[in-house]
Amino acid sequence: MNPRLLSMAIALTFTFACDDDGGDQNPPPPCPADQIGTACQLGAGAGRCNAGTLQCINNNLICRALDSEEERCDGDDNDCDGRVDEVFAGRGDPCNLGGVGVCGTGESVCSLGEILCQQVVNEGAELCDGLDNDCDGDVDEGAMGGEPCEIEGEGVCGQGFSECRNGQFQCIAAAPAAESCNGRDDDCDGQTDETFAALGDACDTNLPGICGAGNTVCLGGQEVCAQNEQRDADFCDGLDNDCDGAIDENIPSPNCETGEPGICSAGTLQCNNGRQECVGLAQPARSDRCDGRDDDCDGLVDERWDLGEACVVGQGICATEGEYVCTDRGTSSCNAAVIPPEVEECDGIDNDCDGNTDEAACAADIVDSCRLSIGWARNANGAVMPVNFDQCWDNAAPNGNMSCATTRGSARWRLLRTPVFEAGDQLAVALDCDAGNEPAAYFQEHCQIILGYAVDGAGRQGHLSPQWGACPGRRSGVEGGLSCAATWMDDSFTALAITEAMAADQHIAAGVFCNDLDNQQRAYTFEREVSVGIGWATPDALNQGLVRNGGMSWGDCPESSRSIRDEVRCFTTSGSNRFHTLPFSDGHEGTQALSIAIRANED
Repeated sequence: MNPRLLSMAIALTFTFACDDDGGDQNPPPPCPADQIGTACQLGAGAGRCNAGTLQCINNNLICRALDSEEERCDGDDNDCDGRVDEVFAGRGDPCNLGGVGVCGTGESVCSLGEILCQQVVNEGAELCDGLDNDCDGDVDEGAMGGEPCEIEGEGVCGQGFSECRNGQFQCIAAAPAAESCNGRDDDCDGQTDETFAALGDACDTNLPGICGAGNTVCLGGQEVCAQNEQRDADFCDGLDNDCDGAIDENIPSPNCETGEPGICSAGTLQCNNGRQECVGLAQPARSDRCDGRDDDCDGLVDERWDLGEACVVGQGICATEGEYVCTDRGTSSCNAAVIPPEVEECDGIDNDCDGNTDEAACAADIVDSCRLSIGWARNANGAVMPVNFDQCWDNAAPNGNMSCATTRGSARWRLLRTPVFEAGDQLAVALDCDAGNEPAAYFQEHCQIILGYAVDGAGRQGHLSPQWGACPGRRSGVEGGLSCAATWMDDSFTALAITEAMAADQHIAAGVFCNDLDNQQRAYTFEREVSVGIGWATPDALNQGLVRNGGMSWGDCPESSRSIRDEVRCFTTSGSNRFHTLPFSDGHEGTQALSIAIRANED
């Protein structure tokens, strides 16, 4: 047995056996049956000489080495003498595997109990080492190389590339040759392309634009004219950059600001003579439009228009408030809502929105609910005598000294038969309206029917006369040859003095005048829509039946027929806020007649 293994076994035996405490009095426990015979390790390293199995000796588990064997050619120390395969000569010697290159040479090794030839170098990439590394039968073929290298010499003779020769890389350069136009020193004389004198000279490529200018260069061994500038996108510089024969075409025109106010500020960049300029898109308008822009480029917006100011659209109940705004037509307009008109009513409101109030709607009520009365009284002594004209409301018959006529709401003419008017006589006028009828009551409160008398040419200028324009005063009055009387709201009569006997130059006049400080428009409507008529007829006209008491024979004023102009004269006020006159042609004779009517204008 190997002395080294014997000493290790004895040492291990002592290690397991020294663990007792007094001999047989405390015997060791029996060995675990499941561990007996399992492998164990005697020392470091591999091989059977360091391996063993656990054995139970005196109830102690002891690692016993394996038995030594005869040395075999297997790479192990079978006889445990510290040597491996020592009895087999030739191990490690080179051997031939029968292949090519490095793949054909091997090394003799022990394997499976015998000496075999084992390949040492595997097939790999070809190297520049004089060996067939890729085992294809060729040596150093395709070995990496080709790097530029320099050796002593001029031109191409001093510059080469590394090549693998005889298992080593060597710098191999070209041999001198005839000079070619290629930018190299082919003849190795230290000069390049020296035989080509035109190289570098300016030339024309015959291309358009910037591609036309060039220089002579070598290309493909020949002298050629190479352009200095390559084709590019066209931009604004006055040159043909894209070499198409056109200058500064198709230049983009992005938006820009001209620096001008208003609509003149917007522009586009345009190329002019090789320079980009911001050109305005719009020309200023001759006059500013109402559109929220500065059209005339003066720095002001819509300055001609009254934007934001208050305004009213429509009249009467249609009137609505708004403010001025711009329209699509470029002007300003009031944006107030439009309210449709309604049917006109007699309510002091402009219902049909035509600017007039109560037109035609109230006149019929006034005619039906108001009475107009005119009276005459005699004063033979030439002094004004007290006269109670109230009886005129009963339309009293003539009694020789007094006569009256009162309308009955039928719009017919009423006759006042009179003798010759003399100085001191009186005419009288009064208006009585139904207080329960609103239009009639309004008419009596706000309107006056005025009766006038003029002598000695005082009224020759007719209703435009300034004398008549001053007539009447609140109730009645006399100014020179002019005398007036006016109705009032208390249903009483006012007297009109006859200052001289009636003659050809005398005139009778009448007018309707209305005033309402709170609603002048309504007062004007009443004045316009209600008419008072006064007429005069000769005895012959009366006797011939041309004028009948209470009849419509007088027709429309001023006269119904030109054939009886000298027999019948009349007029009707027309709401013009002026007096209308009735002249006497031959003086006033007895049994002649005056007439009155209150009417509603049809228009």
